[in-house]
Amino acid sequence: MRRIPCLILIVVAALAAGCSADKASFSAYDGAAQGGDAAALHQMGTDRMVHEFVDLPEANYSRAAPVPGKRRPTNGEQAMLAYEHEVEIRLNADKIAAKVKAAKQACETGKFGACLILGVSQSGGRYPRASLSVRAEPKAIEPLIAAAGAGGDIGDRSTRAEDLAVAVRDNTLLRSRLSKQHARLLEFQGRSDLKVADVIALSEQLSKVEAELEAAEREGAIHKRRIETQLLTIEFSPHVGEEGRSEVAIAFGDTGRVMASSTAGVIRVVAGLLPVLLALALAIWVLKRLIRFLRRRKAVNA
Repeated sequence: MRRIPCLILIVVAALAAGCSADKASFSAYDGAAQGGDAAALHQMGTDRMVHEFVDLPEANYSRAAPVPGKRRPTNGEQAMLAYEHEVEIRLNADKIAAKVKAAKQACETGKFGACLILGVSQSGGRYPRASLSVRAEPKAIEPLIAAAGAGGDIGDRSTRAEDLAVAVRDNTLLRSRLSKQHARLLEFQGRSDLKVADVIALSEQLSKVEAELEAAEREGAIHKRRIETQLLTIEFSPHVGEEGRSEVAIAFGDTGRVMASSTAGVIRVVAGLLPVLLALALAIWVLKRLIRFLRRRKAVNA
């Protein structure tokens, strides 16, 4: 009976000692984290230091910055559309070069508004065609199409738009998060009581954050350009009837060239076979002479 109270006292004493030890360790850890001195951070480890004082807590931005591409605009969200236009203009073949030159000049001089030439391609000869790609502000699109189609016919035309609202919102949140990380890094790097290992870790993290922030800013600039300007591609081609007539005229015009090419081919074949024919004729002549000689000798011996 006396052993039971003794056991109870031992258990109570052990629990009290354990609680005191836990409280002491927690107080030491809390003081090291809140004090922020380099010695305490070094004891906690460089990785933990970077996580605590550089990265934002996951709970703070996990809802604000979801994975790009998985978000959908809500009903009240304003659309941010990037437009692309493709227009086909048919006109006389001899006017295509002049039209392309005039459209380029109108874009370069900003006749209808801000405009930038992205690409020009032109082919002459039998099949004259041309293509002009520009990026211009919205108010310049229709005047450019009208000027390029003057004196011709506007054929196929298509317009498509891509909503960049989600991409812009995600990019904005990403840049905001990276900017806060960058500011925290700069503040913490300015301390003079950091160890060499801590300085190296902070420098590496700072370079990484700066690279990610620069990439995010480039992507944001691309989004802004696509929203504020529109892409226009104009295809110049001759009329369908004129294209058919040109094919017939080209066929008649090529008659002499085709005949000359065929004659030249025959001459090449004959020239290639002539040595073979001469060698074969010589071999046949020698064989006949040999046969006659053998017959004559056989007759003499008989």
